[in-house]
Amino acid sequence: MHNVDMRCELLSLIFRLAGRPEYSSDTTDYQKSLIANFSQFTNHPAVAYARDYGNGYGAPIAYAIRMNWENEKCTHLYDIPDLAVYGWDETWLSNFIPLINDFYTVTKFGEFFQENVPYYHEVSARFNDQLYRKFNKDWFAKYGIKPEFLRVSLSPNRSGGGFGPSIKDGNGNIVMVYPNLPDLEDYSSRMPFLVHEFCHSFADSIGQKFYEESEMYRKICDEAMGADGTLPEYNAILPIIVEYATRAYTILYLVENEGKDPAELFPSDIDKGFPHIAEVYAMIKP
Repeated sequence: MHNVDMRCELLSLIFRLAGRPEYSSDTTDYQKSLIANFSQFTNHPAVAYARDYGNGYGAPIAYAIRMNWENEKCTHLYDIPDLAVYGWDETWLSNFIPLINDFYTVTKFGEFFQENVPYYHEVSARFNDQLYRKFNKDWFAKYGIKPEFLRVSLSPNRSGGGFGPSIKDGNGNIVMVYPNLPDLEDYSSRMPFLVHEFCHSFADSIGQKFYEESEMYRKICDEAMGADGTLPEYNAILPIIVEYATRAYTILYLVENEGKDPAELFPSDIDKGFPHIAEVYAMIKP
């Protein structure tokens, strides 16, 4: 059993070919094999369709984990309304499905994926041995996230960054948290990275509530949005709102589970463009 999700690799490849820089690493042998095997498909309709969509980052992964995959094709999507935050409407989402299926068939991506299963096992073993076995799933239960809902996918298509999408049921309850992390040679120091992506599952809604009800939090987030060029990857107010809260809860996890001193953790977030992280941490500290 490995942690590499075929659906995530498929969507990552399509957005790689569409030119998204965050999906375009070319440093590893695996990434070079993607280029060698699939660069001829840059004009496939699925790639052209993805290219017309102006955003990337976590959106392709959020789409991928909602794909119901049966008999080597996507039949439908789960939790469609929650994808609206990425700017996709239902028509766009539905029209993408047959194009993805055709891309999968024409490129013979399924065969490529199976050929690389030994490598995926290697990546997964490194991740589980170096990091995941030390992770405390039970900590999230007090925030309404059941430990059995926490899973991880690894994406050797990418070399940096992580995304933390979730899936909700018809009542709006989170039923799966599925962070997507890159392939790394050494995962041992990346606990904050992993925890951060899981914290998005519950901290996003808390951040939005803070923004509605707290004048201080609203001012902090608006100030970050107004800092032209400071946070280029967060090009709208909502990502900043949820990111501040998520970073604060990540610190709380490290304090409660690893005995970290929060004062020693603040500078890292400050350097990344979140100067008021200490104030936000004070808001969420029990």
